[in-house]
Amino acid sequence: MPTVRALEPIPHQPSRRRVVLSDGEAIELSLEVILAADLVPDKTVSPSALAEAQRTDSLKQAEHDALAMLGRKALSVAELKAKLAANGYDQETIDRVIIQCREWGYLDDRRLAEAVIAEGVELKHHGPMRIRQRLRARKIDPDLVEQAERKLAPGQPPLLEQALAALKTKERAYARLTPEVARRRMTAFLQRRGFDFDTIREAMRRFGRALDEAEASTGGDQSGGEDA
Repeated sequence: MPTVRALEPIPHQPSRRRVVLSDGEAIELSLEVILAADLVPDKTVSPSALAEAQRTDSLKQAEHDALAMLGRKALSVAELKAKLAANGYDQETIDRVIIQCREWGYLDDRRLAEAVIAEGVELKHHGPMRIRQRLRARKIDPDLVEQAERKLAPGQPPLLEQALAALKTKERAYARLTPEVARRRMTAFLQRRGFDFDTIREAMRRFGRALDEAEASTGGDQSGGEDA
């Protein structure tokens, strides 16, 4: 069995060392793992002990990367798995990190679904279809999405109010257009926002009253920009 010949520093990585073995092999490990495995110079080390140290080191690095990712942005389980896989971690390590992040409370798809729905309704004024599209894109389990929708439903405004709120954000832009052009733009806008036909029709009827009142002398720009 090889012995530990030296612990060499690694440039720009003060918390890690290169463990150089007598058989010429060298592996990079964190100081924490090196101390836990007692990998000191002149100590004989078995292949199984080295393999375990590498597995532990990989797991700790994966946990560190996962927490850094989650600190920047809330992720779904599927998104975090994909990012860890892209960083080169094996499936066993990824699965263990997912379990740990759930236990720490940093990874919760139902809570994420609630946040996406609330943001879509309250801040972005998106309709149900657009919100569900975003949830599917983030690969959140449909059962968890349904649970989140049921939990949030009692406190949400009716769809018509949501559609009217969306139109309100574009009111000044539409005021420069003729009523005919404005109605066409409003319809397309609400469709892109994910509202159904009946909601759009009623929102157009309500919002269109203001356009009718201002129909006289509306000769502004006919090519106002589109909004996604």
